[in-house]
Amino acid sequence: MEYFTYHESKEYLKKFKIKSSFEFYILVKSGSFDNRLNKRPFEFFNRKKRKEWISWEDFLSFSRDEKIKDRYLEFEDARKISRSLGIKSQKEWVKWCKLNDTKSLKIPTNPSVFYKDLGWTSFSDWLG
Repeated sequence: MEYFTYHESKEYLKKFKIKSSFEFYILVKSGSFDNRLNKRPFEFFNRKKRKEWISWEDFLSFSRDEKIKDRYLEFEDARKISRSLGIKSQKEWVKWCKLNDTKSLKIPTNPSVFYKDLGWTSFSDWLG
């Protein structure tokens, strides 16, 4: 059997919108892929003869930035929620984050880092 080339594999996988090697291997186990797709692409495309492998991000056509953005709300929406919590200081914010599930709210526990270039100015602005 002849396998898809690296480029053909990438094009084929785009329709699945896979965001990690872990998701890829779950789909491999479930038998979701065409038999022409190599089920061990890292090993297959990284061999000395081929040397086509770049990264999982490239192979699955996603960026880590996209993946992270899917995890959290946009800055303005997250700030509205943080302001509604009645927290008055950074110290209280840290304490609140330890006691609550910020993932379900889609708010990062470290907003100053995550939103650094996306609207962040200060904790006093973040908390209102």
